[in-house]
Amino acid sequence: MRPRLTCAEPTTNRRDHSMGGKGTHGQPPTVAEVCTDEMQVFALSITRFTATGCMTRGVACWDAGCQSAEDVLGPMNGPRLVAELIGVMRARQTERQQPWQSRSATRCRVTRDEIGLLSALGHPQGADRAALASATRVLIGREAAPRLTAAFEVAAETLKSIRPMLAMPASSRPATPSTLHERTA
Repeated sequence: MRPRLTCAEPTTNRRDHSMGGKGTHGQPPTVAEVCTDEMQVFALSITRFTATGCMTRGVACWDAGCQSAEDVLGPMNGPRLVAELIGVMRARQTERQQPWQSRSATRCRVTRDEIGLLSALGHPQGADRAALASATRVLIGREAAPRLTAAFEVAAETLKSIRPMLAMPASSRPATPSTLHERTA
């Protein structure tokens, strides 16, 4: 059973968690408190699947991320987004020297590292490269991360292009079935 990729309605008391602030009662913030739209929830979910796959070398995690993306975006855009988010995670792994803290795809709480990831994914969508450099610096913990910056730029462009697709009702999304598990008769 695959987790539903949904986002709670935006709240009027959304707090700034860009520096990893705490949510209600001193707990880490929730996905609904941190994510501003469906695109961020979706990107976080796919990134969590791929991060878990990287850490465990578990094919099931990679498969779940690919299947979820294909279910929402279709067989063309789904794998492309997964590949680009894997590129972000691999660049992060190469350029970051501290351990990465992530949660499983179904968890409602968000880590400081995941907040940094969402922040960095949001910056390339605008023209402010200095903001991207700053967000990447915070995420990676060092001055320069050219590979990660490039990976964020590529992934952010794809996320920007799929944002309208995620806003559509599920019945209007690409109807082409996934070929991942189809069997021939």
